[in-house]
Amino acid sequence: MLQSATGTGNVHMTTPQTLPSLRASRRGAITFLVCTLLGIGLIVHWHTPPNLWHLLRAAQWGWFVLAGVLMVLDFLFGALRMRVLLNGRVLPHVSLWHCLRATWANLFLSAVTPFQTGGGPAQIWILWRNGVPIAQATMVAMINLLATLTFFIIAGTVAVLFLPGALFGPGWTLAIRFAFLIAILVTALFIAVLAFPRFGLWVIHSMTLWWPTRWRALRRLRARVLTLLQQEIALFQHSVKMVLRHRKTDMFWVFMTTCALYLNKYMIGYCIARALHQSVGLGVFLMLQIIQWLVIYFAPTPGASGMAEVSAVLLMQQVLARETLVLFAILWRGFTSVIGAVLGMVVLFQDISGWITDWITQHRRTELQPRSGL
Repeated sequence: MLQSATGTGNVHMTTPQTLPSLRASRRGAITFLVCTLLGIGLIVHWHTPPNLWHLLRAAQWGWFVLAGVLMVLDFLFGALRMRVLLNGRVLPHVSLWHCLRATWANLFLSAVTPFQTGGGPAQIWILWRNGVPIAQATMVAMINLLATLTFFIIAGTVAVLFLPGALFGPGWTLAIRFAFLIAILVTALFIAVLAFPRFGLWVIHSMTLWWPTRWRALRRLRARVLTLLQQEIALFQHSVKMVLRHRKTDMFWVFMTTCALYLNKYMIGYCIARALHQSVGLGVFLMLQIIQWLVIYFAPTPGASGMAEVSAVLLMQQVLARETLVLFAILWRGFTSVIGAVLGMVVLFQDISGWITDWITQHRRTELQPRSGL
């Protein structure tokens, strides 16, 4: 089994899950920025605000302050739903601070990789660096994602049933149906993996049968990979059974924290709308936010960049004044995604830099140790 760290200072020769290279991260960040700017440019072209600076000067800044407080709560809820499982009873104990760092790292990698589910490796990295074995860190990420998808399916169904059908055109109806289909399929897949984790090992083993066998190094690599996977899957399966047997209430609280997390995200948007002097009904606004987050969650651009800004305008034009749409989309994106992604970039790069430094230090100490037999 891969060794787990007992603290951030411990060093290992292996990494828990392949993180994108610095070049890939930089390329993803550039793509995120370009798509975001294109999305903003598009909505400015469609809905040019005639009195942008007047809107800012006349804004009710108390609502902006409340949006900032809710943004902090957003980070905390994201950390708490990890901390609920990582409480030291079945899974290792991880402090709320390190769960918060894992949340920020997840937000960054989600912003620079296609689909917002792409932040898992960064979260797993931070947890592994703080004492959680890879299999258990992966299990935590999968349970959190499963809770998110379950919430989306339930909340999305309620929103579609109660929102007036006239709010959506044929294009949105198709997008909503597609998002529901993807959410249901991914949910079923993750339930299957949690219930039958060795199925994944069978798939990987079947793929390795096509590897060339004449190269000794490749044969050794295949054997090593399969051995590590067997050990990690055994720990994964054992951890799932222990949580389901002894900590069923933890699963419930993960789901409840997920509900609080996304309701809090929706309220951030509501506060921004109210800050721009929008008298909008809370119920309708929240339901539109439910639909938007469901649709953009599987957007193929890094961090849903571009698509998030455009969808914010297309959906919110039903309830917000035309002159406020651009400003709302930009501020909403900043409070719910960009600030967290910037914090995650700092956390992840500092942690990777520290790991590299520790590895070099240990490697040098090993070289300086006297060799036996000399």
